[in-house]
Amino acid sequence: MKNILIRVLPTKYIKLLEIHLNNQLNWSNHVNFIKIKTKLRLNIINAISNRAWGANINIIMRTYKSLVLSIINYNAIIYGAAPNSILNSLNPIQNQGIRLSISVFRTSPISSVLCEANKPPLNIRHNRLIHKFWLKKLTDKENYILSNLFTNFFSPSIYLKKKTCQYLYA
Repeated sequence: MKNILIRVLPTKYIKLLEIHLNNQLNWSNHVNFIKIKTKLRLNIINAISNRAWGANINIIMRTYKSLVLSIINYNAIIYGAAPNSILNSLNPIQNQGIRLSISVFRTSPISSVLCEANKPPLNIRHNRLIHKFWLKKLTDKENYILSNLFTNFFSPSIYLKKKTCQYLYA
């Protein structure tokens, strides 16, 4: 038998499970992909949110959650480690989607729009998803490594009081 030599060439960009990575690992490609994909879906929300003949606010909010927010939340645990300057570029997409969903003016302050829609800002939402994931992993009895790793360093109840509660009840 002949030995076959397989050569793997370095690339600047890779896509794996809908995660777009570049060789600098700064998540800019992935966030740009999310922005492009969600902007196309915001057109659907814009079409059904007409004030004269549009759908009900509850239906539009469900559509926003299923079409746009699901894309933003997918793998937020992984790309949540990106710099804030990159993550903050997703805020206008959420703002536009919520504004279209509850039919408010473009000049309305975003804090009042989020309060009216009962939605947290994206950074709080991402932190909540990350903490929820880690709490689930901490409570998994069959995951020996994670449970022993975190219980040896600190008590999970102390961690919950310090970190998680500020995001869950903010």
